[in-house]
Amino acid sequence: MSNAPTSKQALKYGRTGLLLVSAMIALSSIATVCVTSGGIATLRSDTVEITNDAVIEVDADVATINVTAINGTQLEVEAQLFNAERINYFIAPTGGVPATNVKIHALIEKDLRLRAKAVIDIGAPPGASIIIRSGLGNVTVFGTRQGTVTVLTDNGQITVTGPAASYDLETTNGNIKGIDLAGPIRAKTRNGSINVEVDLPPDSTSTMETRIGDVNITLPVEASVDVFGAVKVGRIEAPEFATIGEAGHEVKGVLSGGDAELYMQLNNGTIRLKIAP
Repeated sequence: MSNAPTSKQALKYGRTGLLLVSAMIALSSIATVCVTSGGIATLRSDTVEITNDAVIEVDADVATINVTAINGTQLEVEAQLFNAERINYFIAPTGGVPATNVKIHALIEKDLRLRAKAVIDIGAPPGASIIIRSGLGNVTVFGTRQGTVTVLTDNGQITVTGPAASYDLETTNGNIKGIDLAGPIRAKTRNGSINVEVDLPPDSTSTMETRIGDVNITLPVEASVDVFGAVKVGRIEAPEFATIGEAGHEVKGVLSGGDAELYMQLNNGTIRLKIAP
């Protein structure tokens, strides 16, 4: 007696097989979006009318954040949200029209932070002040700014380029880099180096602090600054105007009258103080 399936049975099994294959494909697609860190990106584009001296605040958990200076009176925000359903993302202007304050919110539930991320590109007029608070990710602020720049992040590199009213830069794990800066600055990192080119204005106080890492400061040749530096374990390199203590762990100096004050402190590393050629 033959065990071969009848034509009806074969048709039934064929349909069942197709259903199983379709289900497997569907599940595979869902896994790609929901399980893989990164997922498929949802794109958001927003424009907000703001005042010349508006304050732009960014609160993010896992995000790469880039800020550039643009002409005009509009704030432009482009966001790529990976696994967007896990990110509480919104933009909230306040203070009327045009807005005097804009909050950009990209927070993730604590147990989902390794399964979603964002890339946020911001174009803001030079007069706006920037405040960024981030958990994980690199932050870049580029261009001349009449307002202040504040960046506080737990894990990530901070890069700032161009003059500003002031800088407040802090990261727990990551390097801080400043290029062509002009303005008072506070730079602090726990594990990382600080590399800054800065022109310090008169009657200002600036501080550089790290536990593990080097502090490299370049001042312009016309700078007028009092310098104070200390390192527990490491060494100091400084130009002729500065005096290094006998133990090699402290440095003091006055350059061209010392109108500004610069304090540098680190636990383990090297302080390098340079004058731009």
